[in-house]
Amino acid sequence: MKQPLLRIVGLCGLLVVFTVSSSIVQAQPSAALRVDGVTLVDGSGSRFIVKGVNMETWRDRGCSAVTLQQYEKRDEIAERMSSLGINAVRMNYYQAWLYQGDNLSKFLDLAETLVDHGMYVMPSDHTFSSKSLGNRQRIFPMFQSIIEGMRERGLEDHLIFNPYNEPGPVDRWSAWIEAQNDTLDFLRNTAGFKGVVVLDSRAWAADYDIDSYQQVMDHDAELLGGEPNVIFSNHWYPNISILHPRIVSDNANLTPVIFGEIGQMNPGVTPPTPRYVQDLLDYVVEVGIPNSHNGVFLWLWSWCDRNSATREDYLTLTNYGQIYVDHYLSKVKGDEPVVKRENTATPTATATP
Repeated sequence: MKQPLLRIVGLCGLLVVFTVSSSIVQAQPSAALRVDGVTLVDGSGSRFIVKGVNMETWRDRGCSAVTLQQYEKRDEIAERMSSLGINAVRMNYYQAWLYQGDNLSKFLDLAETLVDHGMYVMPSDHTFSSKSLGNRQRIFPMFQSIIEGMRERGLEDHLIFNPYNEPGPVDRWSAWIEAQNDTLDFLRNTAGFKGVVVLDSRAWAADYDIDSYQQVMDHDAELLGGEPNVIFSNHWYPNISILHPRIVSDNANLTPVIFGEIGQMNPGVTPPTPRYVQDLLDYVVEVGIPNSHNGVFLWLWSWCDRNSATREDYLTLTNYGQIYVDHYLSKVKGDEPVVKRENTATPTATATP
């Protein structure tokens, strides 16, 4: 609260004190998201449902043209995303590439543009995709650089952090838990980040185990001295039975969950299967979200295969992108009630796809 302003004025040898009344200025509520039980909420406590997309940002040199051209058109792209109702962008990067030249600065430029258009951003490191997290500490400095860069630009309230993309199937659940807890130690204590952390499940983010999630939640709650602020993410493609994402949606009231990627094809494994995405989105809308599921990030805004939601101009939707609009963005309004976690019993976890 702003206090009344005192001004001291000297006049004719007399000290005259004027008290200038100022209007009481209420502190603006934080825009940062947080997890309330199993549900994402905004600073006012209203439910926040992710309507997100993935974006190629200094991750894959095989698609480097997409990264560079999207950066140049970032204002137009952000405006287009906003017009569709997209409210969050998962910014995928590879830490070794982000270190080179001014790439980190450009990464933060892009994040700032997205935030300026009303979106939250979720950086996601792909260094350990399908690999063990045993050597994870080597990428911690980049975590800190991104967080501090966002903080210096006044963007931290719009930051969600997704430290690892699809950690490998070689780690058992016990190793996965150890790695997530160690990472949370760094993010909370060293980097000072108290916001939402999204943790990809093991085995290409396609496995699911509520007991393991709960152990990580308990650790984060201890670090924060209160409630945990983590969400668990799965990724789904047509080579995985749609039964698995349906089971996660059915149990979304037990632990906080999100779908960090869904795609219509797994290159080299499956052909484009748009019906898979359509049916998955319909189930999330009809069953998952009413059951407290926190939403979806589509893979991918622009890409070099048929998982691209836009054409060569990075603005015009493909048929795949239109499916996302018709079956998800146009149906999720964001005003569904907050669901409180009551039942913490552990149902049988799904088998690893």
